[in-house]
Parts: sequence; structure tokens; C-alpha cells
Amino acid sequence: MTTARSFATGVLLLSALLAWEVDARTAILKAGEGWQLRVDGQPYVAKGVTFSGSGGPANFDRDCEQLKSLGVNTLRTWGTGDETPLLLDAAHKHGLRVLVGLWLRPGRAGMLSGTSKRPAWHAVREAYTGVKPEPALPVPVRLEVRGVEKEWANVAFDVTSATPLDVSFAYNFRGAATREERDRVTVLESRKGTTPGMWLVRLPAVTGAIKLYGLAKDGAGNLVAATTSVAP
Repeated sequence: MTTARSFATGVLLLSALLAWEVDARTAILKAGEGWQLRVDGQPYVAKGVTFSGSGGPANFDRDCEQLKSLGVNTLRTWGTGDETPLLLDAAHKHGLRVLVGLWLRPGRAGMLSGTSKRPAWHAVREAYTGVKPEPALPVPVRLEVRGVEKEWANVAFDVTSATPLDVSFAYNFRGAATREERDRVTVLESRKGTTPGMWLVRLPAVTGAIKLYGLAKDGAGNLVAATTSVAP
């Protein structure tokens, strides 16, 4: 099921509320001074636990049965793995919904890979589709700011790929005044430079260093990224 809830790219844990009905839908809607979770149009109150099990997949059925008897209706997991389908089957059998956690860059904003060449976004797609990306993915080689003239940065962004790529740039400003602004990742205006691999990127009007992201996506939707800091 999908979740009709907007979220910033700076969230640390992306999760979706899965129900046993294939066509179930969730939404978080404004209700008076607060918010209300609804499933298939009806208010839903989660009575849940963070689930790790009492002894592995062999005990999932017993665990879910016991939790159901205690009044639990929702489980939350830390991440996904080979045992996730078995847990979902056991939860389905006993009428429990599962909040499936996707472990993404704990403690850091964004859905990029940090020092890894494998973007965290791939983990999201694998969790929902069960299909790993093809091995021949575009891989960022370098993201480097060569110079700044007025509000434009001359950026080298080399990506190894055998297919045409859709390249874009974004930034994160950790020196912003509010938490929402510090977690926000905003797309920047950019255009191709005069030589291959070079780009002109319009820098934001902020005071202080920013984290610059270079993103490249191929026709199949595979996304890779590199990041660097840009000082004023």
C-alpha cells in the first residue's frame, strides 16, 4: 500500500504501512488541531511494538499470535531482509499490519550513499520490487568545484555510463535557522559547460558553506550521486 504523506528528502527512515489487503490505502490527514491516520478511509489507531522476534523466522507465527492476543495490531521493523516476506505472511495470518522500516543514512540528511557507490535509493526500490539493479549502473567518478564567478560555480561532474544521463544538482544548507530548512535538499539551476563533464551551477543566496549534490539518472531510473562541500 502507498502512503499519501509528503516528506522531506532529509528523513532518516522511510517507511510504508503495509496491510494484508492488496488494495488497501493509507493517508495522514489534517483533523482539527492535529493529524489522523486513515486506512481505506477509516481512522486507524496503531497499537504496536517494534518487532525483532523471539528466535528468528521459525517463531514468527507464534510471535504474531501472542502479540495479537495482547491487543497489538501493528508491527514496526528496523529494516528489510530475506526474512521480511515470512514476517509479512505471519502478520497477514493473524491480522497484523506491518510498518516496514528502510534503513537509510542514519544521522544524515538525504538518500544518497555517502562514501558508497551504491545509492541508498536502490535499497528502497529493492524493498518494494524485490529486484536488484543491474550491475552496469552509472557510477560517479568526481564532483569538484573548479571555481566560482558571482553566483555561478564551475563544477566538474564526471559519471561513467554507457547510456545518456539526466544530470541535476541540488544543495543542503546545514547552517539554516530552522530544522526544516536544515533538512531540506533543494534543486539548483544548472546548464552544461563548454567542455564535457563541466557544468555551470547557480549557487543559492545563503551565508555559509553548503553541501552540493550532483545527481545522474539513466533511462531505467537508476540514480547515482556524489557530494562535496562549497564554502562561501
